[in-house]
Amino acid sequence: MRSKIPFDRAQDTPFFIVNPNSGGGKTGRFWKKILPEVRKVLGAHEAVLTGGPADATRKARQALNQGYRRLVAVGGDGTLNEVLNGCFQEGKPIDSDIELAVFSSGSGEDFAKSLRWPHDPLQALCRLKERKLIPVDAGRVTYFASSERQETRYFINIADFGLGARVMRGVNASKKLFGSQLTYLYHSVRSLLHYRKVSVVLEFGGKTLPFPEIVIGIIANGKYFGRGLCVAPEADLSDGLFNMILVEGAGAGDFLKWLPKLYRGQKIEGKRIHRFKTDKIVVRSEGAEPVLIVTDGEQPGGLPATFEIVPKALKVCV
Repeated sequence: MRSKIPFDRAQDTPFFIVNPNSGGGKTGRFWKKILPEVRKVLGAHEAVLTGGPADATRKARQALNQGYRRLVAVGGDGTLNEVLNGCFQEGKPIDSDIELAVFSSGSGEDFAKSLRWPHDPLQALCRLKERKLIPVDAGRVTYFASSERQETRYFINIADFGLGARVMRGVNASKKLFGSQLTYLYHSVRSLLHYRKVSVVLEFGGKTLPFPEIVIGIIANGKYFGRGLCVAPEADLSDGLFNMILVEGAGAGDFLKWLPKLYRGQKIEGKRIHRFKTDKIVVRSEGAEPVLIVTDGEQPGGLPATFEIVPKALKVCV
């Protein structure tokens, strides 16, 4: 990738990383449609298309090495996650002046909801031009990619373990003929009907807590999850804490009962729901079967895993 912008001007130039395959090809069509407006509103900019898994991470890191600091992820939450991971090296952000923006046009747009980012492309471009920024925390998870190999990955919105991995497997394999939201709901209910609850142990704040019948565990930095479900209405992207939500022993009937509240942004409560706030938590599985984790919709590996906050890691355009 060769830059068209001189190095001394790159820092103030928006660099778009576009995943044309996101949303079943929707993002590619979206980008072609808005490109004239990008030129009109922003003028000088740089843009590259991704070509496969992890390519957005590589292109983000290349752009930063060339002096760019204003990265714009064009796609869904998975594209944003890859761009985010390109911003870190050796356990910390490559630069303290990195600015991140998201143009959501994929199948997952949950982080954009937390930012109240506009759907209208022209409004979004005007926001990008205004360059209003807030410091945002990131999550770092150290997990097992195989039985013996430990790896680290970053997330900006939500990580989860348990049921979510099975749901995402079904969602990612489907053609999403009825839209991403209905597809997610269908696979959620279907997975709940067959899912075997898992036994986990949590370690945080000097406590060790066993939970023998967990359906799903959510480590939230942002508020939204699962195509618009507000699972963590109290989450704050800049407070240096995760909102941890554990759902124990619930089934499809419980999920359907909670659904209206989740879409309205109301907090769901009950004996089967446990909530904690922490900046670091270790999660271990007590069963023989592997328990997979999901980070911003991506599935990198499984438990045991350590989740840690990286406070005010990046500046994000709002």
